[in-house]
Amino acid sequence: MTVLSSKIDNLGATLALVVCNDLTDFTKFFQNGLDRTAVVVGSGGSVASALFFSSCRDSRGAPPTITRTPLELVTDNYSLAGIPVWLFTARGENPDVEAALSGAVRRMATEIYLVTSNAETPLRDRFPAILRTVIVPVADPKDGFLSTHSLMSAVWSALFAAAPPSYRHEKELVFSVGDTLKTRIDQDHRVALRATLSDIGMSSSTNTVFILHDPRLTAAAVTLETSIWEAALGSVQRVDFRNFAHGRHTWFARNIESTTVVALTGHLTTPTWEDLRTRLPAALRSITLDYGNCGRLSAASAVLDALLLVEAMGHIRDIDPGKPGVGEFAKAIYEAPSLIHIERGLSAGARKKLAAVLNYDPPIALQADIVMAHSAATDALSLSRFGGLVLDYDGTLVPTDRRQEPPSDKIIERLSALLDAGMRLAFATGRGGSGCRALRSIIPTIHHQNVLVGYYNGSWLQPLSVDIEQNPADPDPVLTPAIAWLTEHAGQFLTTRLFVPSRQFTIRFSELSSPQTFIRALEEAPFMQDGTVRIVRSGHSIDIISAASSKTNVVQQVQATIGSNLSVLCIGDSGDIGGNDFELLGYRHGISVGRVCHRADCCWPLFGDRLTGPDALLAILKGLNQSSHGVFSLTLDDTLE
Repeated sequence: MTVLSSKIDNLGATLALVVCNDLTDFTKFFQNGLDRTAVVVGSGGSVASALFFSSCRDSRGAPPTITRTPLELVTDNYSLAGIPVWLFTARGENPDVEAALSGAVRRMATEIYLVTSNAETPLRDRFPAILRTVIVPVADPKDGFLSTHSLMSAVWSALFAAAPPSYRHEKELVFSVGDTLKTRIDQDHRVALRATLSDIGMSSSTNTVFILHDPRLTAAAVTLETSIWEAALGSVQRVDFRNFAHGRHTWFARNIESTTVVALTGHLTTPTWEDLRTRLPAALRSITLDYGNCGRLSAASAVLDALLLVEAMGHIRDIDPGKPGVGEFAKAIYEAPSLIHIERGLSAGARKKLAAVLNYDPPIALQADIVMAHSAATDALSLSRFGGLVLDYDGTLVPTDRRQEPPSDKIIERLSALLDAGMRLAFATGRGGSGCRALRSIIPTIHHQNVLVGYYNGSWLQPLSVDIEQNPADPDPVLTPAIAWLTEHAGQFLTTRLFVPSRQFTIRFSELSSPQTFIRALEEAPFMQDGTVRIVRSGHSIDIISAASSKTNVVQQVQATIGSNLSVLCIGDSGDIGGNDFELLGYRHGISVGRVCHRADCCWPLFGDRLTGPDALLAILKGLNQSSHGVFSLTLDDTLE
């Protein structure tokens, strides 16, 4: 008896364990996610488990389910916040599923379910606040080379968990599954299946198997395809009936004698297969397995049939699919930690920067390795010695939606401590008088003379000791043409507003009937086209300023004060193109606590979206450690746990 046959013979014991198992949690987790998109992850034999689970969700009317391999999960870059993530793994011990789990957490997932047959998996102790483990029982914990007990346990468990709540229906379902298994693993049935496959040419080692299938039977089709290939039973191709008609058929024209089709059909697709069959060459050999409406029970039966087909093919070819013999390199490539290395390199900050790069999409010649660049940037931050600190205000010191409130007490305390320790602190803000008033209220008076402020996006630099509400700046004559233009376009404002000579015109988005229309028109204005005036954006407004105005003026003056042996750390939240911190964060040590740009040598996020705004700023301020008076190093913790 082959290893695979012995595994199949004992599947009844696993079914008995599944039936007796308490599926309350699995059922609850499944039902609670039916109103949301979910991401389901599996590799190897667990791909079929993941696909079957996805079909269960679909049959219950759930929103789309995204099925991914671990590599896809790690390299995808959209946020998983609010999206349930299901990880299917037989043993929960391979490096790929470990990387997938960490990758999901890094991508902001807060609801993760691990489905495994191994109650001792070390993964279940990771991330206890957000990870829930579902144990699917198996009578035989060692699958052999191909997934059998772990696969069918996951399939049957999902089948029962997905059933609408009804005691009567539950009893009927258990009986149906048991009857199906009993019929399928009957020796007479399996012998007959071997005979059928022999008759249609499966005995040839040069035979190519085409699996044409109903899309609702993808889990079974994938089980069959991967098992045929993994057990070296022959060449194999899987495709749905209509996609096959779009070019996949060319193989038949030249290799009809050595090709066999396994057609997995249902009521909806049987006519499609019959239509194809009449149009294909008469010499084509095929076997058709029909699964009615392709519901959950039918799809589970199809997965079991896939294992039986593989067993039959192995018997015909004199190969044990449960122990086919593998190359010397098999264990090494299976256990290779390369995906863990990829995931670790894609820190939260690197992911956010990569998203900005992909959004901008520069030419290949201008593309940098973001993982390496981010690592180099964080290394440079840790090795540098800082004597100056330049901060944006709105969105950085205070949340944009609470910009009228003072910074948190913790931020104020930390800034005071840094000043006491000799840090040269400066602010580069789009504000004018309101910024002066806010800063003078939070910075101890003793330090006002030594704190530099670049008001109006750096167009006017003054020490904090100067109250600019009492001593206002002279208007910038470069902005005079903008006054007339703004007056002409007063109809785009929701309320009446007068514009008088100033250093800067701040237009809040909430003031405009259509911000984008206003900005497009403004960009076409003559004073914008000739380059004498420009606009920068924050999270809540745009500022019209002279081209000579720049927050970098603040950085340059701080650098001149501390000398060339020390560096200036710059922190802002609007580092994207057009953002009012774009230039400020263009310095080598520019850190964004909000939006980032595509540049690979500056404007780095350190925490991705896990920490932003004032929360991220506080983490950075806490990481500034005094080396000597006025000299600081930066140490940050970006761990997941």
